[in-house]
Amino acid sequence: MRARFGLADPKCGIERHTSGSFSRGRRCFLGFLTRWIYPPRWPNSYVRQLRTLSGLTLECPNLRSWGRLLQHCASAQDLHQGRLLHAQIWCSPELRRSVYLSNLLVRMYGMCGSLETAQEIFDGIQGRNQFSWNIMLGALAIGERLDRAADLFDRMPQRNEFSINTILTAYSRHGHVGRARKIFDEMEDPDVFASNAMLNAHIAAGDLRGAEVAFHAMRIKDVASWTTMVAAIAEAGQIHGSLAMFQRMPAHNLVTWNSVIGTFAASGLPGEAREFFARIPERNLGSWNALLTGYAQEGQARESGEVFDRMPQWNVASWNALIPHNEDAAASKMVFDEMPERTLVSWNCVLTAYGMAGHLALAQQVFEKIPERDVVTWNTTITANAVRGDFSRAKSLFDSVPKRELLSWNAMVVGYSLHGCLTEAKILLERMPYFEFVPYNALFQAYARAGHVEESQIMFNLLTGRGISAWTSLAATYGHVGQTKTAKIVFDAMPRHDVWAWNNLLAAYARNGHLFDARGIFEKMPEPGLVSWNTLIGAYALEGHAAEAISLFHEMQGFGIGANDVVFVATLTACSHLGLLDMARDYFFSMIRDHWITPIPEHYVCMVDILGRAGKLAEAQELADGMPFPPDPATWRSIVGSCQIHSEATLAARAAERLDPGTSDPYVLLRNININE
Repeated sequence: MRARFGLADPKCGIERHTSGSFSRGRRCFLGFLTRWIYPPRWPNSYVRQLRTLSGLTLECPNLRSWGRLLQHCASAQDLHQGRLLHAQIWCSPELRRSVYLSNLLVRMYGMCGSLETAQEIFDGIQGRNQFSWNIMLGALAIGERLDRAADLFDRMPQRNEFSINTILTAYSRHGHVGRARKIFDEMEDPDVFASNAMLNAHIAAGDLRGAEVAFHAMRIKDVASWTTMVAAIAEAGQIHGSLAMFQRMPAHNLVTWNSVIGTFAASGLPGEAREFFARIPERNLGSWNALLTGYAQEGQARESGEVFDRMPQWNVASWNALIPHNEDAAASKMVFDEMPERTLVSWNCVLTAYGMAGHLALAQQVFEKIPERDVVTWNTTITANAVRGDFSRAKSLFDSVPKRELLSWNAMVVGYSLHGCLTEAKILLERMPYFEFVPYNALFQAYARAGHVEESQIMFNLLTGRGISAWTSLAATYGHVGQTKTAKIVFDAMPRHDVWAWNNLLAAYARNGHLFDARGIFEKMPEPGLVSWNTLIGAYALEGHAAEAISLFHEMQGFGIGANDVVFVATLTACSHLGLLDMARDYFFSMIRDHWITPIPEHYVCMVDILGRAGKLAEAQELADGMPFPPDPATWRSIVGSCQIHSEATLAARAAERLDPGTSDPYVLLRNININE
């Protein structure tokens, strides 16, 4: 663009004019800028500002006017207009030498994501001041270039409170507790902002215990400190502790109330969310959106729809929250089509839904239609392809992304790890510009699934600043390969136990059939959640202890914990083992009617199996034929097996025809029926 208009070269055509013709050329250029390039979304005040600039002379430029325009470009993240202003500044030696404007150019490019250009301008500033260093440091920190930010921080000739808080916040965002603590301890009198950053560092690292210690050590706590702890404790599954912390707060503002509501709703606690919503002294649109978003993120479509209908008004954030945060791509598209206004977030939500549902072709179509892509757009598309195993497309996107962020690297490493491509994952992990726990943990888990326990242990030993997540992953590694005793040793060695650590240990024993030990762990858990109940109920059902599974299901409902599709699969399986046809029917319809859960193939297979075992073979086949999706082989094998029990060779033959003739399954099943006859 610069070359096209002859603006990039300092010896451009404008500078070759005489002073009189230069003024005319300058006015002509800025008139062109306001009439043709200037976007209609800019406020009229800035249009007037540009027109005012067109009347200025080169000898007496108004730096503040140029500065306001650059600041607006930075705030609006309007890189196109910022580049045009930069080109005009470049054509003026006086403006070009201004440290003030150079600092604002660094800030503008940094906020627009063009870090390399920001770095070039910074390197070229003659007589850099403290603001120059701070602005470049902030740009690198916001742009997730943590290693470069740390290097710049070390090279700063002098630092002030802003410099220290900027690097401290960057470390805390990534959970680098050790680095953050070193900076924090060197501060003579850390303010509440620095203390909150240290608090967030522990939380980002999954170290809730460390966060609690840091919180209690704070001399001054503000509302943000309390709100952070309330949300962190709730997200860790310690609901009663979160409520207690909320009650101890000396003052509550609307942000605190909204944060607690959103956290409870997203944690599967709609009752608590509604209770807090009713107690808010004064609600705003953010309060409604917090409740709506929490329900939507938990996949509770009915509740989120009810909240949306009750809202006195909506904004685009309300509509975005209504887009399902799950694999229901059709529902997402329906909401998207009805939206009166769309933002980039709206497009990204639909893109995420298609990606989660595995509709990669449709996701690609949305990706190509998005008017303006951001890093979320790119990373969502990379993740969708990588997780589904389309590494050719994922790698092409990864190589093309304009701003390769941490999530881009994470998506590729996690995708390779999920599909067992350990060599590719390890190579990419070693190429990452800095350490990040998520991809490291993904490869860690991939080694475990492949049975490479030694590699997992080595990776754990090399991990510095281990948080609770790392310990939990190591325990899960041993649990995956059946080494439950070693998993228990790792669990006992943990510095503390959160709900995920308990659930992993519970799953290790349940998965390996140690039901007595699994029940003992479950009874010791401080606050078992939905995942805990699912794990135990599923284990009892799979091991044939159907009565205990059903009893646990009723006990769970007595505690007010809502069921999901997974627990209904386990419960229907238990009913099948006990031959409880009427009870299974009640559960099946209650799942749809009371819990608003759309049946998945596993639910239908359970019902087909129950009908078949009860001798209702015609009904079983009718249900299989009437399913909203093609029956899978498990459905037909279940019918053939039921026909074998009830000696129905004719119906068995018809069902066997639906199985893959290229396998031996239909022939073996029919042979067994003929032998029995």
